Amino acid sequence: MDVMILKADAWAAYSENAHLAVFDEKRPSEFNRIDFALLVVENENPLGFVTVRELDEKSIYWQFGGVFKTAKDTHKSFQVYKQGIDYCVNQGYENISTLVESENIVMLKFAFKLNFRIIGVRIFKNKVYCELLKGE
Repeated sequence: MDVMILKADAWAAYSENAHLAVFDEKRPSEFNRIDFALLVVENENPLGFVTVRELDEKSIYWQFGGVFKTAKDTHKSFQVYKQGIDYCVNQGYENISTLVESENIVMLKFAFKLNFRIIGVRIFKNKVYCELLKGE
């Protein structure tokens, strides 16, 4: 697996279709407030993505992410998530924050396995989200 880095403007060309493929809903690309996106590929086939907002030189926020059908419900889904984390850590980011819906038990298990911890809870559109942090 390889990680491709896409600047925000390059990601805009893919984002609506990626969001539709992963979440089964269309999300206009102009909603993205990101600095870059990571696309995890294997043999040139996209497996998953995450959109990233840089908060400061050591801290980032993962806005949206997910795996495509080729990796969903397979061992590759965890590897896609881990590849993104490893890339960010190797770039010098010490703090990674994100939100995960409280009912997404698989994603929460992935996050806990990679040393994220819950630092808060948010409610948005009648859904409860766990605010997670990896780092300080």
